[in-house]
Amino acid sequence: MHHSRALLFAGFGGVIFLMVIIVGVAIHSMQMIGQQYAFATSRDLNVVFSLENLHAGGLKLIASSNEVALLASTGLSDDDDEIDDEDSANARATERSEIDEAIAQLENNLVTFKKDGGHLDHDGAPLVDPSLLADVEVHVASLIKTGKHMVRVASFETPSAVELFEAKEALEDVEKAFLKTIGQLLEDREKKFEAGRIDVKDLIGERLHLLLIGTLLASIIALGAALLSGRGILVILKKLAGTNAQLRDLNTALGTEIEQKEVAKEALAETNASLRQRTEELIAAQEDLLRQDRLATLGKLTATVSHEIRNPLGAVRTSLYLVKQKTANSKLGIERALDRAERGVMRCDNIISELLDFARETEPKLEPTPIDEWLKTVFSEIASPDDIDIRLDLHTDGALLLCDRERMRRVLVNLFDNACHAMSENPPDQTRCFNVNSRIAGDSVTIEFTDNGSGMDEATLSKIFEPLFSTKSFGVGLGLPAVKKIIETHNGSLDYRSEPGKGTTACITLPLDVKQEVAA
Repeated sequence: MHHSRALLFAGFGGVIFLMVIIVGVAIHSMQMIGQQYAFATSRDLNVVFSLENLHAGGLKLIASSNEVALLASTGLSDDDDEIDDEDSANARATERSEIDEAIAQLENNLVTFKKDGGHLDHDGAPLVDPSLLADVEVHVASLIKTGKHMVRVASFETPSAVELFEAKEALEDVEKAFLKTIGQLLEDREKKFEAGRIDVKDLIGERLHLLLIGTLLASIIALGAALLSGRGILVILKKLAGTNAQLRDLNTALGTEIEQKEVAKEALAETNASLRQRTEELIAAQEDLLRQDRLATLGKLTATVSHEIRNPLGAVRTSLYLVKQKTANSKLGIERALDRAERGVMRCDNIISELLDFARETEPKLEPTPIDEWLKTVFSEIASPDDIDIRLDLHTDGALLLCDRERMRRVLVNLFDNACHAMSENPPDQTRCFNVNSRIAGDSVTIEFTDNGSGMDEATLSKIFEPLFSTKSFGVGLGLPAVKKIIETHNGSLDYRSEPGKGTTACITLPLDVKQEVAA
């Protein structure tokens, strides 16, 4: 009996000892989990919030700089309209004040972000990659510098359109770099949060494993002592029941911590998604604003050019005609000079026509047109250099197209002129070929124009439809934008394919005149 009691007391002592160890492990586990959770929520979220403030400050500076540029460009294009110069100056001063305020706020946000991002995580590593911190500092400095430069350019009494356009282009480049770095930081934050979640999950599994092993050992010792002594079995079972209840409570607490972690992760994911959406919306709005600004400026410039230049050009052309008539048989040796002057007047008149065609909004005069016959007629009338081989490969079999023939003729002439310019750089021993191919695809017709000229790289190809962009040494860069506009008014599309040294292909897709086909 005494021996049984000794065994029972020894068993109880072992159980108590193991329970103390289990409680110690549980407390230590809760502390470690709490530490992991603190790093994953407090400091990481502080970094996210300071990053969002830095992002918002940068967007505010960009928006204010663009507003200053818009006011300056409006003043530039309306020199002799009914615009109150004092109101315009006040508006510019207000926007400059907002830019100064945005710069100060952005600098403060950068200091806060560097401070939050410089903290160390539980492994002793910085919360934010030092290289990303350096990139952010560089792009913020560039953004501030570009914004100040924009203000200086726009502050001139008569700002230069070229300087203003270049400043706005520089601001766009800096803005893209800034937003790209912000996006990289958001991706880095998301990876950090995912790593923290995995660490907490692994730690919880490890601690639960230890607790379960300790509980199992305590149960085995207690049951063994009870069986050997034959007494105290009920007490031991009650204690085991209490231990099981504590384990359930611990499991419940750990489950709650995991749920809170998941909720925090979902909230962060929603914040990241919202930031991305707002960034995309801002970029789209910015691009739309720039397009509208350019088109508005171009429209006002067109009106001025049409009124102020075309009339004097007409007088110059008439005067040249009279001088040629008066000096026809005088043998003064000025015939070539008069021809050059007349060609210069014609080139200026063509530029004005391009401006008016691009800015004018008129409905096309549509009429049924046999595609292949019309293409043969147009290219038989085009004045082409003798060394260019025009090859027609037409396969529409009498299909009809609803189009404004005069406008579409300008499209073909423009595409052919561009091909001639591209092929002018070919070696003397290389044949210059211009191929025209037509074919039917469903309810549409596809017309392809291919040359074997110098071709274009990706950077040039991405800008060919931008107004005022040109690779030629003459012209205003409105040929292809006007061509695309004409094709779109016909419910069609224009695509380009090109490689340096391998030529260029322009592909026009237009809807067929289905009604005329059915009637025929």
